[in-house]
Amino acid sequence: MSAETATKLASMPEVVGVGVDTISIDASGEGIAHQTLTAKNIYLLEDVDMDKPCIPDRGFRVLSMPIKLSNGTGTPTRVIIVPESGILS
Repeated sequence: MSAETATKLASMPEVVGVGVDTISIDASGEGIAHQTLTAKNIYLLEDVDMDKPCIPDRGFRVLSMPIKLSNGTGTPTRVIIVPESGILS
């Protein structure tokens, strides 16, 4: 993700998390996107398999269930997509 995209997302109050299907959110490798988003308390999901035709463009909730680890900054997580009209409404 470019620094410009991260800045735009960080300025949007409705954005609480960002997920990407790449190993890192930073296109530059400098950590700018990571720093920009986490400074606004926006959580990051990296290396998420999002190549599924059943995921809609909008109208869903994302449940992220990370494994609890101590003394770490990242952890594997299970990500579940639930339609807004589904069981959580």
